[in-house]
Amino acid sequence: MIFMNLFLKTKIYCPISSKISYILFLAYFISVGYMAFQNFKFSYFIVDITAMLGSIYLLIIPIMVLMKGYKPAKYFLIAWLFFCLV
Repeated sequence: MIFMNLFLKTKIYCPISSKISYILFLAYFISVGYMAFQNFKFSYFIVDITAMLGSIYLLIIPIMVLMKGYKPAKYFLIAWLFFCLV
């Protein structure tokens, strides 16, 4: 997500995405906290939900940035779709 934010210049083209990425990072850190207290089942549940939301997020944001006219978003989107499908 950090690479996406830098590569797609999301602070310029889609400012709300930076806030969403912070929320996703926070969810991962919360899961690490639960893991530290030996609550593995709930920690894995948080990781699964966050990974699902993160992959959807990594699909939607490049589309939004591409629609605003930033051409390199096309390359990110193609690479992410290739990664997801293969």
